[in-house]
Amino acid sequence: MDKKSSSPEILVSKARAFRATYQEVQEAGPSLQRDYDSRWVPPDGEVIKVNFDGAVFDVLRATGSGCIARDSHGECLAWKRKRRSFGSVPEVAEALAAFDAMQLAREHRWRHIQVEGDCLSLINRLRERRRDLSSLDPLVKDILDLIPFFDSIVFSFVRRLGNKPAHLLARSSTEELDGDAVLPPQVYSACFDDGY
Repeated sequence: MDKKSSSPEILVSKARAFRATYQEVQEAGPSLQRDYDSRWVPPDGEVIKVNFDGAVFDVLRATGSGCIARDSHGECLAWKRKRRSFGSVPEVAEALAAFDAMQLAREHRWRHIQVEGDCLSLINRLRERRRDLSSLDPLVKDILDLIPFFDSIVFSFVRRLGNKPAHLLARSSTEELDGDAVLPPQVYSACFDDGY
């Protein structure tokens, strides 16, 4: 597909995402500030929380994803970052990061997970298991298709401040290190700053 034919699709996708977010904020009204955590909160019991975030690198015409799994004590169990050489739509980057988070949990055979990100419109679609005709739908389907691999799963929203380790991993996804290496120092510090 050439650049000219994809431009309207990208604009429509961005417009729909903006409209959905705008409607969510309008419906929530003044209580929006109180309804969502601005800090990372550990999961309960045996649940593993996997935070994810997406990044867009316009100059590289690429997206990046970062995800980090932590237990109820805040200990980092696994992490992953990945760069893809296509796309520059933020919602696509977020959906790819959510997919990577689900894959990370599946690879480790965790049965009870909480998948948390800072893209409210995507989190709401996943909570509602909502499909539509948007260009994002195939990615949403891929994410939803992974749900049966878990005994329990919760999708939750956190503000960017509470998602800093995943955000830093996504922003650094242009580097070659992966989840088998030592957690990058700035990500380790962000986890430590969470207080767990």
